[in-house]
Amino acid sequence: MEGVNEVVEDNIDDYAMSEDEIASLRSSKVVMLFVIRSKISSFSLKKLSELKAKIGLDLFNKIMFGKSVDSNVDDNPTGSIQTKKVGGTHRPREESSVRPPSRLRKIKGLELRKPKNVDPRFADSSGEFDQIAFHRDYSFIEDLRRKDIQELQNAYKQQKIKGSNPKKLERIKKNLIRLRNQQKAFQNQKLKEDVLAELRQTNIERMNSGQKPIYLNNNELKEKFLTRKNQQKQQHKELTCQKWNNFLDNSQWDCILLTARNKKQKQIFNQQLKNLQLKERNFCKEYFVLADEPEGVKIGSGGATFNALLFFKQYFGNNIKNTRLLLLHNGGLSQRIPHVALIGKAFMLMPDGKTLLEHKLIIYKKLLNYFFNFGGFLFVTSADVLEYFPNNFFISNISKEIDLLLIAHQSTLDIATQHGVFVMNDEKIEKILQKPTINKLRKTLGAILPPNEFIQFETALTDSCYFIGPKIIEDLIKIRKENGEIICELCCYRDFLCPIELFKWQKILWNEFNKLNPKIISLGINSFFHFGTVGELLSHFFIENSPFRMNFLHNNKEIGNIVNCLIENPEKISQKSFVEWCKLNSNCNVEDNCILSGVIYEEKISICIKSGMYVCTFPIGGDEEKEELKYVTIIFHINDNLKKIITSKMIYIEGEEEKEYSLWNCPLFSAYSTPSLSFLNTIESINYGLNNLNSLLSIAQILEKANVNKMLIERNKLINRKNLIN
Repeated sequence: MEGVNEVVEDNIDDYAMSEDEIASLRSSKVVMLFVIRSKISSFSLKKLSELKAKIGLDLFNKIMFGKSVDSNVDDNPTGSIQTKKVGGTHRPREESSVRPPSRLRKIKGLELRKPKNVDPRFADSSGEFDQIAFHRDYSFIEDLRRKDIQELQNAYKQQKIKGSNPKKLERIKKNLIRLRNQQKAFQNQKLKEDVLAELRQTNIERMNSGQKPIYLNNNELKEKFLTRKNQQKQQHKELTCQKWNNFLDNSQWDCILLTARNKKQKQIFNQQLKNLQLKERNFCKEYFVLADEPEGVKIGSGGATFNALLFFKQYFGNNIKNTRLLLLHNGGLSQRIPHVALIGKAFMLMPDGKTLLEHKLIIYKKLLNYFFNFGGFLFVTSADVLEYFPNNFFISNISKEIDLLLIAHQSTLDIATQHGVFVMNDEKIEKILQKPTINKLRKTLGAILPPNEFIQFETALTDSCYFIGPKIIEDLIKIRKENGEIICELCCYRDFLCPIELFKWQKILWNEFNKLNPKIISLGINSFFHFGTVGELLSHFFIENSPFRMNFLHNNKEIGNIVNCLIENPEKISQKSFVEWCKLNSNCNVEDNCILSGVIYEEKISICIKSGMYVCTFPIGGDEEKEELKYVTIIFHINDNLKKIITSKMIYIEGEEEKEYSLWNCPLFSAYSTPSLSFLNTIESINYGLNNLNSLLSIAQILEKANVNKMLIERNKLINRKNLIN
């Protein structure tokens, strides 16, 4: 208080106080403060500011208010409402919700107001707001919104394919929902405006004809709006049904054509296609089988493609430009998988009981949806492969008037050495290598794709199937007509896409395809499954979590290693062996990694099929009345190369001159009266050697003499018996 006393003493004349009064003030602080306050109250503002500056804010507040600012903060640091207990510690606490008023007065008219953003279009000076005119003038916003929705949908699909951050996907999804809600609100508002406009027009017509106008209250207008909305929903439902019918129609191929090696194979394919009921199952509108011509000449898949194009032109005429055609090359010998050499690889059974062709057509239904608006085209593929198109697969930046669209896959370098390899440069095809060595792949810049965060090993972009547009179809048909029949072997991959030795037909194809700028779409890793060897079959079928099982068989509960069979004791069949079209009693054991097809065993002698054996039984003869029906069982190891050429010195056959043989054309197997005896004696010949060397047959001869009709009849009987038992 010394500073205050000094100020008071300095201004003692203004106070007009005696010495006794000053002494009494100094003796009692409370009284002193009271007197000082009363005296200071007469100070002018200038004097007060000088006093405040001299003694400081803290002391000044203590004089004026009894407490300093700091003590107020210390007593109530949170600034919360103070509570007070009255009448003892155990009485209820009295609390007040009234906050202390501000020390600053609020003067009306001088309050600070937040600035408001005013759109001049909606200001009172611009006139009265007309909602109908506003929606009419700004209807282009709906077009922009529709475009934004489409772009967000594409972005969502792209980010999902890349495996982007889930938060980013969620953000895109929220924006999509927001825009769709805005779109829905706009449509509802437009519907209300249409109802009002219709009512207004009706009233104008009624008044012009001398009738009273119709006046509706809000409830009646709402009811009329809901009625119109329900009508729109019904129309949308009918339109959806119509689109679905069109979708079913558009998810069908206009024509499926399978190629066959000869007329006999053509007959076999037609019989099996009839059993599959492709037209009844909405896979296609028409299907045909076309045998290679000229007969006896090996024209390859390229020659078969030219013949197929001529057939399509004759069948569809000028409408070929608007038809969607599927060409399946299925005319090979299947030397590595003899049990499908007769029936064709397209009709090979899968572990779920469906054929390879059925799996292809199921996945191609999805493909047709992607090319819904692409018009006509020809899709060329092979019957012994299965391409996987993921659920999030979509096509963008591809012209609807396509000339050539190539489907590629990321494959390991070992697989790449057996296929064509695309070398890319800035998303354009720079070069196509046909069955290159690994050394050539490494020397070719851009041929090998380095590992990344998703694929931990080196890969290459390999070929599989492709689309040909209407223009190229017409050009190829014209080339075929101008140059006559094909009497040489052509490949629809090597010679169409990358001719090597430029003889006549390859020069023609080079001139046609070299001027194109093809587009390419990669389906990524684990999207190409080849069924060309026994080893590939077993790896696809039985390796746990194999890409094939994960993509095609993961939801099927009927998957098994025993398909269309009657087995007395299934426990004796290894879970890692594939058995189809067989009837085996309990005396037959099958070890791991075996394939059995068409085998019947009903003998009492116990027999064991050792690990890694391939066994198949064929009926031969019996086509003519006097010809006896017999059965031949072939057997070899799954790692044997049936195409490999060896000399007869390595295989001794009495009475035969020295010749070159392969396991395909070497006479090794005997025919027997029943399939059971054929199976038993063939197994014994492996253990003890051949007994009858005079009537041995090769695999090629067996397939030539095979009675396919008898084989298909026995298979149908087997299915019927199995259904009766189940």
